[in-house]
Amino acid sequence: ICAACRARSIRRSQLWAQRVGDQLVAEPDVAAAPPVAHDAQDSRWLQDSADSVAWAAHGMPESPHEISRPG
Repeated sequence: ICAACRARSIRRSQLWAQRVGDQLVAEPDVAAAPPVAHDAQDSRWLQDSADSVAWAAHGMPESPHEISRPG
């Protein structure tokens, strides 16, 4: 496993641990509430950034998102 992929895996683990920790200390009704939109957007942004780093580390010219986009 390359360093960029390992860093991505570690970051994902940290995000999950943080998410679980937040739910444990939250009020019961708050913990049961669905995640708000900005949390999902932040998570997606982090994932896209990690993907870009991993692709660059492996010498790929474009991210998978750019390859699938037309024109």
